[in-house]
Amino acid sequence: MAGTALPDFVKRRNRLFQEIQRQGMVDPAVAEAIGAVPREAFVPPGMQDYAYLVGQLTDRGTVAAAPAWDAPVETMRVRPSRENSYERSCLQSGVDRFLLHLRAPRQDELREELKNPRLERAIGVVYRPQTELQSHYFDASLPHQFDEVIWFAETEAVRSILPEEAQQYPPLHPFALVD
Repeated sequence: MAGTALPDFVKRRNRLFQEIQRQGMVDPAVAEAIGAVPREAFVPPGMQDYAYLVGQLTDRGTVAAAPAWDAPVETMRVRPSRENSYERSCLQSGVDRFLLHLRAPRQDELREELKNPRLERAIGVVYRPQTELQSHYFDASLPHQFDEVIWFAETEAVRSILPEEAQQYPPLHPFALVD
């Protein structure tokens, strides 16, 4: 489609894919598959610009993760964030929790300042505290990655609800109720 401008959601997907590739975070075949998946195809026609990417940052706390692929899940302590990271910048704000609108911020200057790449920590199903810098930090630009960021200075690991505990919650919990 020569001469046709790409929609914003496609540009955002392409930037994220290029960043993943640039950092060598995944096997090239996996990176190619990620880039090939048209996430916008899973959003109803005419609604693609309403898709909203939300990230979450924390300084410390606990996480439910495995120390390696195929290892059992453990509750692990999250190390305090590193200097020169987005997490440390959020911590230095002195606010324990907030929402940071990046798609349409109240102050454009903040969005511009946050465009400068710095470290960001990614914790998923695997967490390796002993190699955290190499395993979980990468250079990022939050406004190019997310539409909004949720910040918690300290987090607590998720845990399963035991059957005897489930009786105290409404039938559709947690989908019908925010704790």
